[in-house]
Amino acid sequence: MEDPVNIISLSGGKDSTALWLLAYQRLEPHIAVFADTGNEHQQTYEYIDYLEREIGPIRRIKADFSVQIARKREWVQTKWREEGISETIIEQALSVLHPTSNPLLDLCIWKGRFPSTKARFCTVELKEDLSSTKYICLCWRKVNEL
Repeated sequence: MEDPVNIISLSGGKDSTALWLLAYQRLEPHIAVFADTGNEHQQTYEYIDYLEREIGPIRRIKADFSVQIARKREWVQTKWREEGISETIIEQALSVLHPTSNPLLDLCIWKGRFPSTKARFCTVELKEDLSSTKYICLCWRKVNEL
């Protein structure tokens, strides 16, 4: 079996950058990953570009909620009609239930709300779940190829 590969999640902040530099300096096998929410500050994107030029490749990943939004559209079309909600309201809801290619906005469309102190789903959906799912699958494929 191959040696383990560390996945370094880069946010563009000082802590994740320090961790990546430490792994790089120690020559630890690693993959640097940037989970793009679609709503990062422009300087964050510039800094990630800078790190990639100076240190090495960074895999950029984005969440895709198009399947969840399609399911929600189907639910609105069927369940709301069954519940007797007016066609005007249904059509208004369906007019905005489309993916935008901005992961944060699409997440909010799917959930029907913005994240808040009482509903903290942003980091889990846009960074943690995405990173672990994509890279567990990637590592599993590599093991199966052996």
